Order: sequence, then structure tokens, then C-alpha cells
Amino acid sequence: MTRIEIRPLGWVLIFSAVCGALYATAGRPGAPEPSADATRSRERARIPGGTNVAIAAPLPPAATAGFRMVAADAPEVQRAIPASDLEGARAHVGQTGAITGTVTRVFTSRSGGIRILNFAADYRQAASVVISRPHLDTFPDLKALEGRQVVVSGPFIAYEGRPEVEVAHPSQILLIRP
Repeated sequence: MTRIEIRPLGWVLIFSAVCGALYATAGRPGAPEPSADATRSRERARIPGGTNVAIAAPLPPAATAGFRMVAADAPEVQRAIPASDLEGARAHVGQTGAITGTVTRVFTSRSGGIRILNFAADYRQAASVVISRPHLDTFPDLKALEGRQVVVSGPFIAYEGRPEVEVAHPSQILLIRP
């Protein structure tokens, strides 16, 4: 099997002369169907002369990443500061910690470069979570968090005097089981 990997713009394209059963039997009566993941992430092509070529382009990270679920009595939840406790959150600025609460709104900046999770109808009444442009592609649909109770960990910062938690990876956001 000959394999050449090309990595343009974060996508992986793998070209290979395929000897594997998936492509050797594909399309034949009684052949196993490829999995949904294989169907989504691979296309099959036939080059003149009869050589099969597999082109694999994995789904972007945002389509496959998820949030871990935890029980309400998990240690992560118990240690977290309620998002509504502004003084408690301000006391942690410059440190790493966690906040917990129900996401009331996911705000996207006009430029699209920042997403903010708000924990109160008036965002000034609770600490917020901020995700900046370099990290947005690693997250699944953040709008799905609206109305969900979460625990978010990361460094506490102050923006215009309000405490925020900076998040760079989906593993920093935990969904609390209802």
C-alpha cells in the first residue's frame, strides 16, 4: 500500500492505493457497508487503469468535539464558584478556577471573533466565559449550551472590571446532568 499524506490548511488528505477489504469489496453484493464515519470522512475514486484511491478528509474538529457530562455532586461542581457570585469570581482574577451556572445566552461579537457565555439576563450580574477566535474551531455548537447547567474551568481575568473565565478547549466546559 502506497501512502502519501498532504496537510493543507489543517485538513489531512490521504491518497493510497487500497488493498483493504473496505475498498476491495465496496459495491459488491453482500459486501459490508462502510460505517457512517467512514462514509462521511472518505470518498472513493477510481483512477483510469483500475486503481482505487481513498481520499480521507476528517470532519473538522468542531463537528466531532463534545462536552463531557458530570453529576451535580461531582467534585468539579462542588468546588466551582456560582457565576452569580461576582465578588467570589473577582477574588480569583489572576488564578485558575471554575464557575458554575446555567447559560442564559451565547453572545457572538460583531466580528465573529469572540463568543461569550452569559449566566444572567443582564450579563453584568454574573461572571462570563469568553472563547476567542483562535480556539473557536475546536468547539461544537455553543448555542446548544443555552439553558444548560455547566461548570467551566480556566484562568480568571477581569474585562472592564467584570470577571470572566477564558476557555481554549471544549474539555474546560462540563455539562451537569439534570
